[in-house]
Amino acid sequence: MASRKMNKTGKRKLLTDPVAAAALDALSSSDDDLPIATKKKKLSASSAAKEKTGSEGRIRNSLRHLKPLFEEGDDVCAAWWPDAKSRRDSVGEWFPGVVKSYRDDVESGSPYGPTRYYDIAYDDGDELDGVEDYCVFSKTDYILSMQNNGQSSWIGVKNKCDYEIKGDKWPRIVGWYVATMDGQERPFSLLSGEC
Repeated sequence: MASRKMNKTGKRKLLTDPVAAAALDALSSSDDDLPIATKKKKLSASSAAKEKTGSEGRIRNSLRHLKPLFEEGDDVCAAWWPDAKSRRDSVGEWFPGVVKSYRDDVESGSPYGPTRYYDIAYDDGDELDGVEDYCVFSKTDYILSMQNNGQSSWIGVKNKCDYEIKGDKWPRIVGWYVATMDGQERPFSLLSGEC
């Protein structure tokens, strides 16, 4: 279980920030420094779709299944900011809560699907609307990803990100998981395998 402490605002805080950990991992590590199971494969949306479909026409829909969709009542861990200015200037602090609702940005044009903005009711009673999808994790995935100080170390599982995508932060920062099973790579939107 993740460590907790009280922060200055009295909120119970999950100590590690998965977005910052993923961003630091992506920015500060060269692939040569990482074990094979933890390397993030740089993959463009079009090359991923072509690998699977071989057809440019199906690219738009072929990657949508990789981005998780959290529904009303789902247990999550999400970023929280005390005000709008700090929301723009920092990655926030992470707390458990549940999804109240969400909305899609249908104009995003991402092959991974729309950018989603979640309204979160945090376990301590605070609420925050419009939390972007890259700042929302399933509670199970948050706990799993923080077990090793935010560094992926799962045997046979890789975290893949698409660093070439523009506008949609989820595939660049969070990405998806690929597990090797029976000699084949299979993608999953969540580390826990839940969908």
